[in-house]
Amino acid sequence: MAVTAKERESRTSRKKRSPSILEQLVAGCDAERVAVQFVDGRTLEGALLFNPIKRSGKLINVEQEFSLDFDPIEVKEIKILLARAPTAPVERVEPRPEREPKFVEPVEDDSDDE
Repeated sequence: MAVTAKERESRTSRKKRSPSILEQLVAGCDAERVAVQFVDGRTLEGALLFNPIKRSGKLINVEQEFSLDFDPIEVKEIKILLARAPTAPVERVEPRPEREPKFVEPVEDDSDDE
């Protein structure tokens, strides 16, 4: 029996799709601190860098002084521990061109100061 498009849509809308590892990696790059759970059972915390084009990631922990390069296929799950605080937009001020001082001719005083 064939499944109609309407039935397929209702099936997919019932269950929420969990974000894929790649989506979690991209979202984790915006966080201050994440916990990365690897397939082999390790869980490490730190700041996350991920290059989606090269499909390579790096986890950096300054306090424990380590960095780890990894492939996305090694990652089981990513949890955001500390989100980065939103920053206010920076208003860019263009420098004004310097004005040349106006030349003011000296005014001769017609009064007699004798």
